[in-house]
Amino acid sequence: MKKYITLLIILLSISCKAQEIFPLGTTVLDWPNDNYYVKDLNFELNELEGLWIWQDGNEIFSIVLEKFEMTHYPDNSNEYYDRILGKYTYSVNGTIISETTDFGQWPHSKLAFYYRNPNEYDLICKDYASD
Repeated sequence: MKKYITLLIILLSISCKAQEIFPLGTTVLDWPNDNYYVKDLNFELNELEGLWIWQDGNEIFSIVLEKFEMTHYPDNSNEYYDRILGKYTYSVNGTIISETTDFGQWPHSKLAFYYRNPNEYDLICKDYASD
């Protein structure tokens, strides 16, 4: 019986694979093929959260940014990321020209930020305005 318990423990320890956590800014080359989490360990994304407004005369562009933790992509993988998603409104003379009303689910959100380093982000906007 003792041999069976020892064998069971060995088999369980071999089959268990822990999720690896990587800080923001690590490259794809550092990540394993699956079962990882790119996490905001230093809370750098928190500085972006909130309402941001640009105004020039009668033109107003406002963005609401929110941090989402452990977002899952692609859906059938064990790959997780902390990321910033946003929604925005662009108006001229009080008339809304373009807006998003919700954050959406990644990768279908219309506004997202990609972390490069503490001073550099890429902004992805998937929307357009027409006349």
